[in-house]
Amino acid sequence: MASFAPAPDGPAGYRRTYAEADAGRLFELVFSDWLFRMPTLHLAQAHAASGGKTFLYMLSAEAPLGEGMFGACHALDVPMVFGAWGSGIGALFTGEQPPADFVAVADLMRSEWLRFAANGDPGWPAYGTERRTTRVYDLQPDVAPYPEEASMHLWERHQFDALDLAG
Repeated sequence: MASFAPAPDGPAGYRRTYAEADAGRLFELVFSDWLFRMPTLHLAQAHAASGGKTFLYMLSAEAPLGEGMFGACHALDVPMVFGAWGSGIGALFTGEQPPADFVAVADLMRSEWLRFAANGDPGWPAYGTERRTTRVYDLQPDVAPYPEEASMHLWERHQFDALDLAG
């Protein structure tokens, strides 16, 4: 049976670490950490520790539509990378033409991903186990140490079990 709670003190750790968060924000944090952020971070850590050249990014720019409802949601990077405004998922998150600052972040993301696809280097320093260099795609893009350090520490001793997809 897979374990879905962070080690060692799960809910109490989140309540202590994010004392100002209401129940809805705590749910969002735990769910995002469990489903997206922490498995990705653990994979990056393992890849870097084994000597692999690892590049980590975090999308922080929020979807222009939805009055903050979507935030920097899963799949927002798809219309950003492909410049697909005005139809499908792009229309849902960005509308026909997103604001210029959002488009600038998307253009940067696209160029760095193309550079990575072409030569294996997106143009920012590789992620390492000591220096957790992360490209942060926000309206003011940055390269910084991993930004979700508080959650990282809540999950650092958690072992993600393999999912039993056969049974």
